[in-house]
Amino acid sequence: MSPSGTGTLLRLALRRDRVLAPVVVLLLGLTAWSTAAATVALYPDPAQVTSAAVAANASPALVALYGPVHASLGSLASLKMLSTGAVAIALAAVFLLRRHTRTEEETGRVELLGAGALSRHAPLTAAVLHTTLVVLLASALCALGYAASGLPVAGSVALGLAWLVAGLAFTGITAVAVQLTSSARTVAAIAGGGVAAAYLLRAVGDAAGDGPARVLVWLSPLGWAQQVRPYAGERWWVGLLALAFTAATTALAYVLRSRRDLGSGLFADRAGPAHTTMGSPLALAWRLQRSAIVGWSLALVLMGAVLGGFASSAATLLDSPQARDMIRSLGGTGSLTDAFISAEFGIMAAVVAGFGVAAALRMLGEETSTRAELTLSTATSRWSWLMSHVGLALVGSAGILALLGAGAAAADGATRGDLGDSFARVLPAALVQVPPVWVVIGVAVLLYGTASRLAVGAWVVLAGCLVIGQLGELLALPTAVQGLSPFRHVPMLPGAAFDPTPVVALVAVAGILVVVGGSLFRRRDLH
Repeated sequence: MSPSGTGTLLRLALRRDRVLAPVVVLLLGLTAWSTAAATVALYPDPAQVTSAAVAANASPALVALYGPVHASLGSLASLKMLSTGAVAIALAAVFLLRRHTRTEEETGRVELLGAGALSRHAPLTAAVLHTTLVVLLASALCALGYAASGLPVAGSVALGLAWLVAGLAFTGITAVAVQLTSSARTVAAIAGGGVAAAYLLRAVGDAAGDGPARVLVWLSPLGWAQQVRPYAGERWWVGLLALAFTAATTALAYVLRSRRDLGSGLFADRAGPAHTTMGSPLALAWRLQRSAIVGWSLALVLMGAVLGGFASSAATLLDSPQARDMIRSLGGTGSLTDAFISAEFGIMAAVVAGFGVAAALRMLGEETSTRAELTLSTATSRWSWLMSHVGLALVGSAGILALLGAGAAAADGATRGDLGDSFARVLPAALVQVPPVWVVIGVAVLLYGTASRLAVGAWVVLAGCLVIGQLGELLALPTAVQGLSPFRHVPMLPGAAFDPTPVVALVAVAGILVVVGGSLFRRRDLH
């Protein structure tokens, strides 16, 4: 069928994402460059590189988390970015493709555009092209950042290719998921679950070493990204494997699109119960968000266990004065183990803030789909409806951080043989990150309450906090600029003295932001 309207829809997608897409690309690229530059400065001696690689591969938890490390500076520099970058680019592909296909159908905009000269496959084609462009730009910027840090160009290009492999594979997977259901939320669950399953297969396969389970790596698109082997004898042909997989899944998506009606999925929606016990806005909000809360909780418990199990080995891996100075600058002046835990919890707090923003902005989806209008047409007040979602975001993020701390404390205690001391040290270090997460959620509520179109700005704010808070030291940003991130104001536990003043101040700021945002929402029109 003629791709009539594809160019117009592509330009529309680029215009709609004129802020979001550049932020995603620049954030990923800046993170890659700063990681590479920092690692090059931290390991000036080849003997230190070899020692760190041996220490990393000797830790099953670290191998499962990031994959094996090869004895080269580039491989050590890409230890985190190869794995976490591939996951990030895969999730970005899932989000963008869903946003411009299933979400557009769910809101009725595709039906409106289809009244003109628009072919059946134009929305899918435009979304695939747009997502591919964003993935390609982020991958290219990653390669450029690593090459600019003085690492070999071939390995840097291979690292960019590894990101591209993951992004293209999940572009095709999401394109198929879009055809299966009529709900954007279910698409996110299917494709996001695919990312989680791919990561698990890769982790189990890598942790198995040379055992029979090693084959699981090749069943995972994220495992394919690992098998590109940047800086360790690059395998360029893996890119062809990913390209063939993407072509096959995208072709399947076109076939499935031809067999369903606009706005529907191949699988019919399950009918709800005739009677319900959801008698309050909070019960409804919990019903909408419980899957995300449970999923995040399980993921963060496992992440905490991995970090806690590896914490005692941090001193061996960070086998240079420069590396130890960097970790202490990010995590405080206590022991290297305590500094490592503090630094990692700071990074994970920014990740949990992403959950908080998504949970708070669930209101935006309810509003644009007109479901909020139906709810508010009853005796439910705007304030109670808003606070049901915001309350889940606040309590949920605090609970997830607590589970992160509990998982890390349990693993650290099992390693050291002192469970009580580990919980006393590690759990408060996770809980102290709750106030800055609440501040970010408060900003999201303020922007949403001001105008629904400003809500996406919360993600920009979160990206800025992540860059300033976690990369400020590496980028040598002025102290005043670093202070703009709420994550820079909490005590660096464990190892540092607890000062309640900034914690109380951040909680107060978060409360003010939520109250002001709620007041503005009560006075504006619904979208």
